[in-house]
Amino acid sequence: TFVNGQETLAQETLEQGASIVYNGETPSKEATAEFTYTFAGWSLTEGGEVVDLTKQTMKANTTYYAVFSDTSVWDGTIPTLASSATVDSLFTKDSSGYYLIESATDLAELSALSNGKNFGSGLKFKLMINIDLSASNWLPICDNDRSIGNWNSTYYGFSGTFEGNSKTITYGTSTYTSTALQVGLF
Repeated sequence: TFVNGQETLAQETLEQGASIVYNGETPSKEATAEFTYTFAGWSLTEGGEVVDLTKQTMKANTTYYAVFSDTSVWDGTIPTLASSATVDSLFTKDSSGYYLIESATDLAELSALSNGKNFGSGLKFKLMINIDLSASNWLPICDNDRSIGNWNSTYYGFSGTFEGNSKTITYGTSTYTSTALQVGLF
């Protein structure tokens, strides 16, 4: 049996030892304002790890559950942070000392916190979710405050650790265009 949420997609009776094959349409999950979803595969438990169907054989009545990877979608809002904002007040810290980036909003807060300064010395950040920044222009982390027209010759940098954790950041455009400057996530 193959299940997507509450919907049964396929159900067959197979002989013991037969190969498991799903021939139906690729399962989907409706996007929300904050997340998009991509089908990742099938799991033996709801919300569990994806299994390789090519290595599965019929042993007993088995249900396979659709698994989706989620992507946090940035709405383009650059947060206005309180002057007292710090990494400790904005982010969860794990037992290894990494500050966790758990949403597109978290990444935007990191950008806002680091804007106009050298930032990150001794700090470690870890990406915990796929993020899509393509909906709007992105203000790079450690930007040199060009957002308010301060085109000066001082350039700032991020000197901390940014662990991608096998996650992706989809990046569309940047707030700034210039032949003299290259801008991106940082």
